[in-house]
Amino acid sequence: MPERPLLALPQPERRAPPVKNPPRETVPSVTPARQAARLGPKFERLERALPDPAALAELRDDPTAIVPERALVFEVASSMVDFYRAVRGVAGLEFLGEDEGDAPSDDDFIVVENGTAKPGKKVPRRFYFTIPDERALRELIGLWHRFQRGEALGAGRAEWQKVFGHLSDIRPWGPRDRLTDDTLADWTEILESQPDEPIRFEVEFWYRGDAARRERSETAFRQEVERQNGRIIDRAIIDQIRYHAALVELTPGGVRELVANPAIGLGTIDDVMYMRPQSMVAGPVDIDLEASAETEEAPVEAALGPPLAALLDGFPVAQHAKLRGRLTIDDPDDFEARYGLATEQRHGTSMASLILHGDLNDPNPLPPIARQLYVRPVMYPQQVGFDERGELMPPDKLGIDLIWRAFHRMFEGDGDDDPTAPTVKIVNLSLGDAKRRFAGVMSPWARLIDHVAWRHRLLILISAGNILDPVSLPAVAAWSDFETATPEERQAQLLRAILQHRAARKLLSPSESINSLTIGARHADHVAPNGQGVMAIDPYASTFLPNPSSALGLGFHRGIKPELLFPGGAEHVFSRTTAAPIAAHPVSRAGRFFGVGTASPGFRGELDRMVNMSGTSVATALATHGALRILDALDELPPDPPHRQVDPAFHAVILKALLIHSAQWDDATAEVLRTLVNEGGKLHW
Repeated sequence: MPERPLLALPQPERRAPPVKNPPRETVPSVTPARQAARLGPKFERLERALPDPAALAELRDDPTAIVPERALVFEVASSMVDFYRAVRGVAGLEFLGEDEGDAPSDDDFIVVENGTAKPGKKVPRRFYFTIPDERALRELIGLWHRFQRGEALGAGRAEWQKVFGHLSDIRPWGPRDRLTDDTLADWTEILESQPDEPIRFEVEFWYRGDAARRERSETAFRQEVERQNGRIIDRAIIDQIRYHAALVELTPGGVRELVANPAIGLGTIDDVMYMRPQSMVAGPVDIDLEASAETEEAPVEAALGPPLAALLDGFPVAQHAKLRGRLTIDDPDDFEARYGLATEQRHGTSMASLILHGDLNDPNPLPPIARQLYVRPVMYPQQVGFDERGELMPPDKLGIDLIWRAFHRMFEGDGDDDPTAPTVKIVNLSLGDAKRRFAGVMSPWARLIDHVAWRHRLLILISAGNILDPVSLPAVAAWSDFETATPEERQAQLLRAILQHRAARKLLSPSESINSLTIGARHADHVAPNGQGVMAIDPYASTFLPNPSSALGLGFHRGIKPELLFPGGAEHVFSRTTAAPIAAHPVSRAGRFFGVGTASPGFRGELDRMVNMSGTSVATALATHGALRILDALDELPPDPPHRQVDPAFHAVILKALLIHSAQWDDATAEVLRTLVNEGGKLHW
């Protein structure tokens, strides 16, 4: 039975939306004469070379030049230009994608609101990526000249008037674009710690619509890799999200050359979009197995229903007292064989327990979910550092391809086999890529999540990620001062410090996904205060705040992320020093002082133990538990009026709405945040 009754709403009526005037362009265009002065030399250089094959070949050797078959970036200072429509008007100009950003106003581009210039307001920027052939470049030059002369651009090409008028820059995609600062920093760190070890990284190609063109791109890249004594370990093409990538291993010497000079070797290959650190997708967990406690067995109902939720995670302890008979495990890659001891089966066991039972510390528990849970293992134990093992995705595979194959197998089947989980409506991803924090460009992982959520009408719940980096507290002279401060004072000091460092504490991909729900960890649990660890303390007075380690930040197109906070343990923080400089480190091992109760293998492999865990993985699993409760209530709606049978095709969107509709900040906590975020009182709250 549902915990709360559902209220029937009136029969909906169809109404036409009100007609509104289109939004006015708030960034005026630049005159053709000014654009000719700014950008004309780039077009003139190309125009001189096009008739001369020798000159064009020479231009190809210059990575800063615009040439056929080289990816171009159109930087447009407007959010109102329909660039996709413009591209369709030029044959041979292939559209690759877009991104967004902003920049300070200047003499050319400035935001105007209600007739008044706003020089202090940042100008929106859209970045459009294309690949032109020679015919398309000739057409572009012709359109550019007509724009300069003030002539009509012709049928289907009128949008280029807006493009050229708002064009901040046009440039080729170059070596420094392909090698991001994060990639260079990651490689430098690896070379310092493991100077003689080959380095693996992921290469994303520009996705070309023509399969033969993709094959030529990859072949040319492979030849260059092999020339440098490297190798391609894995490759993947996912047409549905326009993804083409390879997992590459390169010698330390080859990587050092790229770090020193990106404009050589692999960095000069035009078909390469990005070279990125290999995804490190793991189920973050730090459990104190020695602090585990015994838990009672959960008797299995006579007939559990088919699974409505799926868990993509590590391999769980299927015979645990809380899980026995409740799991449908699908392990086509035989990851179970990669586990040595039951004590390694931590993350999947805990997530499955939370999804089915909720918090085992809850003093008023509800009966467990009366359905099977579909589990697809996507991780197994591997060495992490010198003396640790953790559950990670395979090191010789592109992780995104593994997830894609998992979804395809669940809902469309594998080869001639039938789908393995066609009844599933909710998918739990308590995972995140520790090597990729969201910085405005949506990751292929997030694009994949958005696609499968739409295609299969799923509610996918993703953890925001745990940022365990220390937070410096410059206003704290000694740790004892922080400990003896009132809870409200500690809370204000730490929140202010986290806000100052928020640029480095962003979401872990793929939690920037749009169609999913991203879950952060709320500073709450059912553990009664019973002390604290050495040099550790509970930093917050409120139980409604996100945990210190819970990742923060806006999502794609400045969307609010995470959308929801679920209990993730009342996380403590500790310091490594007693005097300044003081930094607060999140306590990752919950132990007995805080945390959410989950099933776990025991220290000696016992099958009836529980531990406390904390973090966004925990919060995401509890959100999945809540979604299953709601789905059970939807299924129990009576068939008679005023209720209507709910079409299962809409379950995902209804679940999303019902999970979110009552979410709000506690009034007292909202006032604390208002004071810190809007100290000058100038922001709209």
